[in-house]
Amino acid sequence: MRDFAQELLRLPQHSADAFRQWGWRHFAFYFGVPVILALYTTMNNWELLRASGFFGSLAFHAAHSTFPWWLNATICWLLFVLIPWFSRHRATLIITGTTLASILMLPYADAVSASFYSYWAVQDLHPALHAEAPAALIDGFLTYLVRAAVLTLGVNWIFDQFLGLPRYRRDYVRPGLPPPGTPANPQRGEATPVPAGPPTGGRPRFLDRLPAALTAEAVLAVKAEQHYIRVFAGERSWLTLYRFSDALAELAGMPGLQVHRSYWVRPEFIEKIRRGGGRMTVQLRSGLEVPVSGPYKVLVRQMATQARIPILPLTP
Repeated sequence: MRDFAQELLRLPQHSADAFRQWGWRHFAFYFGVPVILALYTTMNNWELLRASGFFGSLAFHAAHSTFPWWLNATICWLLFVLIPWFSRHRATLIITGTTLASILMLPYADAVSASFYSYWAVQDLHPALHAEAPAALIDGFLTYLVRAAVLTLGVNWIFDQFLGLPRYRRDYVRPGLPPPGTPANPQRGEATPVPAGPPTGGRPRFLDRLPAALTAEAVLAVKAEQHYIRVFAGERSWLTLYRFSDALAELAGMPGLQVHRSYWVRPEFIEKIRRGGGRMTVQLRSGLEVPVSGPYKVLVRQMATQARIPILPLTP
């Protein structure tokens, strides 16, 4: 209960961190998925196509896919953030979130359907979902729930495994990246409590979530990715669930510099700096190129002068 209360108080910060890290994968998840779903259901509902035409049917299915998908994702995310138990049971998390979202969406779905059918002056095309008989109503809802749960599980798995957007994991290392022979991480999806705060013995605590062979001295850069941080070492990188602000606090005792709201780098691994057209980037010896945002440009220039790092023109 105490953990729930603490996470509830941190919810505004969790939300702010999530929105700051949005990228194309998030737009694909929150907007692309319902659009594809609306197109698919439109082309497979010939009865509604004949009654309303393509664009009318598309609008109907978009209304039934977009907001429900957002609500489903929001409830799953809230369960994940507020109740750590769910991070160890991701399938249960998604099924629970989908069930709650489906129940909450019933009045909305009925209102949307009634509005469209009234506008088109057609009868209800899905009477089983709105039948007065309890058995028919339950069967219709269970069918909808099973389809929604399977869809949600499948989409989250695809984004997790193939599109680089891990969903609902407390501990995640991208497959194939850890060096061969290194001890395995805890089973994927299981929570590994790591208290935030200053590191002990000069070692950042977030490294406890990564392969044991990875030392603090080998870390080139750390990048924030939504609720995760990506740790770069050599030509490899690891992704684990951790607040970037906590990682920065733990890196305070190490030689390094934050150059962007989402990046921290080790100056000794910087090969050159490029600037031009109001932009600035830092290139590490590994080839990684890191953007430098406005508030940090002065610090980067001062660091480059002290360390005698070349500053070159930034070519288009």
